[in-house]
Amino acid sequence: MVASTEVCPRSALAARVSDFAASSAIECCLKMPSIYWGKPSSQLVQVNFDVAIRNSTFVQAAVLRNHEGVIVSAQAQASHTHDPEKAEAEAALMAINLAIRSRCSHVMFEEDASVIINCFTNLDQTPNWRCYAIIEEARDKLKYFTCWTFLKVTRFQNRLPHNLASWAYCNQFFGLVPISSIFHLLSMENSEN
Repeated sequence: MVASTEVCPRSALAARVSDFAASSAIECCLKMPSIYWGKPSSQLVQVNFDVAIRNSTFVQAAVLRNHEGVIVSAQAQASHTHDPEKAEAEAALMAINLAIRSRCSHVMFEEDASVIINCFTNLDQTPNWRCYAIIEEARDKLKYFTCWTFLKVTRFQNRLPHNLASWAYCNQFFGLVPISSIFHLLSMENSEN
């Protein structure tokens, strides 16, 4: 897998996303600006992941959507770390594993933590020593995808996995989450509160 570190200018973003989604090329890791991004093409799935902290416990969540924006799979897990960056790295690994289990081939991963996104958009970057092994394991698993990319989004754009993590903690529900259990979070995602 060849990674590209080219930055897409805003005016060319839509064309590049279309080219990326339609392409069967191996050069799939793109560094894109942090702006709103819509539904992926029919080949591409989108996995948003995040971490929430509740009562000194980090809870990670990932939500996988198809090209129509329909949630296909979701997962939450409690972390045993007390390091926020390590918790975010574990969330990235969980998101990658969720996409692998769902047999996805073309995946766009979205997160709001720049330090973690940078570990995947710049493969030459050495991760922080506290999360080095986790990032390296996650990077190694990217070989299971035909095409992949990591995109930094705003916290507002990434509120569904954050809300799912909070819900999972409150309900002490960890593992694969039944989609019917998170319908109420979808209405929260579409509001600005």
